[in-house]
Amino acid sequence: MIHVMLVDDNQLILRGLERILDWEANGYLIVGKAINGKQALEKMEKVRVDILFTDIRMPVMDGIELICAVKERYPKVRVIVLSAYDDFKYVRTAFWLGANDYLLKQEYDAETLLCLLDRLKQDRRHGDTARKDAEIEKLVLRNQEKQPEDAQSKYLIRFKKCIEKHYSENNLRAEDVAEYLGISVGWMGKLIYQETALHFADYLNYYRILRAKELLESTNLKVYEIAERVGYNNVEHFTRVFKKLVGMSPSVYGGSTS
Repeated sequence: MIHVMLVDDNQLILRGLERILDWEANGYLIVGKAINGKQALEKMEKVRVDILFTDIRMPVMDGIELICAVKERYPKVRVIVLSAYDDFKYVRTAFWLGANDYLLKQEYDAETLLCLLDRLKQDRRHGDTARKDAEIEKLVLRNQEKQPEDAQSKYLIRFKKCIEKHYSENNLRAEDVAEYLGISVGWMGKLIYQETALHFADYLNYYRILRAKELLESTNLKVYEIAERVGYNNVEHFTRVFKKLVGMSPSVYGGSTS
């Protein structure tokens, strides 16, 4: 049996997930339910969890904090984010932190849920990076349907292109990017946070680690070479950041690349 835990502060959502599917008949066992991240972590110390369903917005400890903790303590656990339409920026952050998939609260049914679970079982050891990027892009498109293009979105597009072009520079500073955009550091920081729920340094780290994961999966480069390629001039610092965000060291993730 694959062990499942459900985490949401809305009891209706918990009951709905529990009842919508004959879990055991399909090879799954619900081993616990929790109403916030703190309670979930306490229960995970006592039972094995293979798949974790979690809401984003919860009291005490929210879903973002829970995902960070789970990926650090239990890196093999698969995480599915329970998303509302207005959770867009948080869901995208959850993907960058290591979430494996998402489920829209307003749209799921038994068939959708089973397809999602089957997809998780078929994913490779590191997950399907291309599919995950496609899921994020789907979220982007869904969000864009609700938000007309304006000056702020144009700045964000330019910001993302700037990061994509210059992320490998180890001396890249927020001040440099803001100057390139022609806006203040404070306003740029506000735009980034409104879009992604991340500060500049966090966004840059997540992007660099995403690129590092791709290099670890697709090349035979050494860890120190990858660190340099994605903008870290100190391999120890790179390793610490990678382990914090991914839940394992780059050498373990890459299959003992040293």
